[in-house]
Amino acid sequence: MAYIKGIYIQDIFVNEANGYTVGLLRVKESDDPTAQSKVVTFTGIFDELKYKATYKMEGEFTLHNKYGRQFQVSSYELVLPTEKEEVIEFLSSDLFPIGIASAEKIVDKLGKDAISKILKDPTCLYDIPRLPKKKIAKIAEILEDYESTSHIVIELNKIGFNTKDSISILKKHGAKSLDLIEKNIYNFLDDIDITFDEIDKIARNNGYSLNDERRLEALVIHAMNVLTFNSGDTYLYLEEL
Repeated sequence: MAYIKGIYIQDIFVNEANGYTVGLLRVKESDDPTAQSKVVTFTGIFDELKYKATYKMEGEFTLHNKYGRQFQVSSYELVLPTEKEEVIEFLSSDLFPIGIASAEKIVDKLGKDAISKILKDPTCLYDIPRLPKKKIAKIAEILEDYESTSHIVIELNKIGFNTKDSISILKKHGAKSLDLIEKNIYNFLDDIDITFDEIDKIARNNGYSLNDERRLEALVIHAMNVLTFNSGDTYLYLEEL
């Protein structure tokens, strides 16, 4: 599996219903030398992408008959910029309530690891001239949201959900997504396009036992749906179930 890492600079097409996106990434790093330092067209299912944010995308290069070479994304994550110029460009983007002059002052004062310092303690911005506390609070809020969104999608992928389902869960439940999985992973049957067998496999891989009451309750509902849909009946005898 290949990867590209760089700055998201433009969308070409976005399907709001399912998150399918065609966009452009200015590549800073890749294991494919032909993509290095170039603008690459990518496709995939995404949550709302943030302009001028840095992303690492994994997938494979494909050749479209009409549109040429594209990078088909299977997973992705937001990456906090670490180089001085990248940090300035990021902080001066439309995400934040400051311009390039303030972004440069922040990086001059805090260095290229300014973002991690702000996340750790936003009061470090109090020494930046002419930067109101209201804007400092907003900068901290945006960075926290930026980091937590990336973290949740990555964790959902690790649990076993594909990127499309992870994004659907995140859009509906936000920061509560991981807590809800611990509470009852089978509740997501109503949230995403997934079969009982698929979510059951994920649940079993994450410590749910065969006799877990949450599993059995979901299994009863699943069995009732299968039986009634197959027979056309509106009720079942207990023995059938």
